[in-house]
Amino acid sequence: MQYAYPAIFFPDDDCVGVYFYDAENWLTFGRTFKEAIENAQDVLKFALESAKQDNEKIPAPTPLKNVELKKNQSVMMIYADISEIESVGA
Repeated sequence: MQYAYPAIFFPDDDCVGVYFYDAENWLTFGRTFKEAIENAQDVLKFALESAKQDNEKIPAPTPLKNVELKKNQSVMMIYADISEIESVGA
């Protein structure tokens, strides 16, 4: 199954910080914006896989239009496919 969550990007010293709007403890960073996106994809996949394996509730993603940003923040949807883990657990 493919999931999509809004990720918040913000400048943080000499890197780009990232956290997920619906789960602020899902966070990462990158030295470049591209690296931050790639790391965000990894974090999202890992967080979702861990939640599935532990039978934890996965939060519903907030629609992009409802995301509230602070100064110097931007948002984009990050996608993760965890079909492999779901088929193993079936």
